[in-house]
Amino acid sequence: NPKKYAGQRVVIGSVTDGYNPQEEQFGNTRKLLEQLIGSDADILICTKSDLVVRDIDLLKKLGRVTVSWSINTLDENFKNDMDSASSIERRIAAMKQVYEAGIRTVCFVSPVFPGITNFEAIFERVKDQCDLFWLENLNLRGGFKKTIMDYIAGKYPDLVPLYDEIYNKHNRSYFEALEVKAE
Repeated sequence: NPKKYAGQRVVIGSVTDGYNPQEEQFGNTRKLLEQLIGSDADILICTKSDLVVRDIDLLKKLGRVTVSWSINTLDENFKNDMDSASSIERRIAAMKQVYEAGIRTVCFVSPVFPGITNFEAIFERVKDQCDLFWLENLNLRGGFKKTIMDYIAGKYPDLVPLYDEIYNKHNRSYFEALEVKAE
């Protein structure tokens, strides 16, 4: 009964991308969207994929839908070091198609890697096909912290002092300045 979601927010892809490579074969996200038609739910889809364009027909029927793409760089090499999802160019092209179909779009700059992520360049690239622009700081916890700190030391050694200041000395001034700049 889709009406039970009336007025509620349904988030697809907050933990695992609903448009992962298996979606093309199995179509579970598409089936879910079909079930939500007529629900009057506020639907947010978070993805790194361009496969979402396959479902534009359903997204239009759903009404209150927002599609968000994670884009934290325009550098494909850095992107490839961080994730194996669709290329940045494919994400941006998908965002444009969805936007042109009249569906609300978000560029989610996540996570912001200090000294690497150039949110201004990303904004300039997508501003004409994007309704909202969100930023999320890079949070380093547990074993992930060592992995990222080692990566920075190996690939961006000049940024080690900045990362040490932020993640070991807990100096938040970089992100505070970024927040002011983003406004």
